[in-house]
Amino acid sequence: MLLFFFFPMSHAQETSEANNQKASTAQTTSSNISEINLARQQIKLLESQLQSTREYQGHLLNTVYWALGGIFVLVGLLLGFGWFANFKVYERDKDSIRTELAAEISNTSRTMELELRKIESELHNSLEIKSKASSESLSTQLKTQLEEALAPIKASISSAEDRIFQLQLHQRKEQMENETSDSMALTNAVYVLELCVQKAMDEIPDIINFILKKLENGGKFTAREITNVNRIIDKLPTQYQALTDRLRAKLVASDIF
Repeated sequence: MLLFFFFPMSHAQETSEANNQKASTAQTTSSNISEINLARQQIKLLESQLQSTREYQGHLLNTVYWALGGIFVLVGLLLGFGWFANFKVYERDKDSIRTELAAEISNTSRTMELELRKIESELHNSLEIKSKASSESLSTQLKTQLEEALAPIKASISSAEDRIFQLQLHQRKEQMENETSDSMALTNAVYVLELCVQKAMDEIPDIINFILKKLENGGKFTAREITNVNRIIDKLPTQYQALTDRLRAKLVASDIF
């Protein structure tokens, strides 16, 4: 039999209130989504700033290298054209000074290069750490905001599902109890029993007792319905074993419709 049913007119007011609640929730969600989009734009801006800082560091380091290269060229020219000859020193002193000066320039340039690389590395690591921490913080914040925005929506959906289930269960139980034919009442009881296994376990003893009563009154299951009943009661916890054992025995002894 079909599981679909029509809501009574008495629930129209509840539906209107639910729609108003959904509209309010949608407005809240829209506001939260705007905040999330703004946070994403801030992340992109931070990434752009980090890239600009890296490019600036590269330009600065290249400028220093060009300056050092110019120093080397200038010193080489001065040494090559006999700048020390104006001081009227001996050739051996001139060679010694040239060697010492070249060594000093080499050591100084090497030290400057190492220091610059160290500064660049420290600055790069500092920016990476800050950027990572900022990104992780923003990611956590966005996740929290998203969960908070979705919470009322999930609650509304869960509440609506519970309401629909209760209405469906109530309708099926009424059909089951008001059915004049014992066999048709058993057919409805199978649907009710399956619903109870999903969300209304406390209803199971009453439904099984109802089935036992209808079988005693001469009601009959079809072969397919017997298979379905056995499948359903196989899922039940052991606390219902006494009832399920009685029902199994009754199914074996009963006639098939």
